[in-house]
Amino acid sequence: SDGRSGIAIGDRGWAKSVIDLMAAAPDAEITNAHEILEPLRAIKDGDELAIMRRASWLTDDVYAAILPRLELGMSERDIAWVIDREIQRHAPDGVSFHTGIRIGGNVTRPGSIHDSLTETTLQRGAVLAFDFGMLLDGYCSDFGRTVFIGEVTDERRDVYDLVIRAQSAAI
Repeated sequence: SDGRSGIAIGDRGWAKSVIDLMAAAPDAEITNAHEILEPLRAIKDGDELAIMRRASWLTDDVYAAILPRLELGMSERDIAWVIDREIQRHAPDGVSFHTGIRIGGNVTRPGSIHDSLTETTLQRGAVLAFDFGMLLDGYCSDFGRTVFIGEVTDERRDVYDLVIRAQSAAI
């Protein structure tokens, strides 16, 4: 509008990139690309919706394929490797984000599912949380599930049911 050139950079752009762009084009106006792209991405046509559905179905297929391959003694890293390999079989574009696995319930540890994978192993009584997804034709799936290994205690079942009810109410 004022004749200045503009540069749009994404929310997750590196500070170094912004500094270099500002040095290369000191008169340019720096804007947030998200503000430009978000409205364009909000509405999907039929082809885009079909790709997104296919990515979700394929992610469900990955989950079904990996469950029988899980064994007691596998580490979070082992499980993530199995998932990532299965994703490659279904979607050559690969994972849409770092595969998150968290084994808990019978171990105490800080951190979230998105912290580094560990050598914590799958044992009876554990709670296993999955967070993974795939990239398909430029669209990402995002899949999260929690499973119990062995018998579920009443307390864990109550907590799980509470979370499911809260999620349903929020939706």
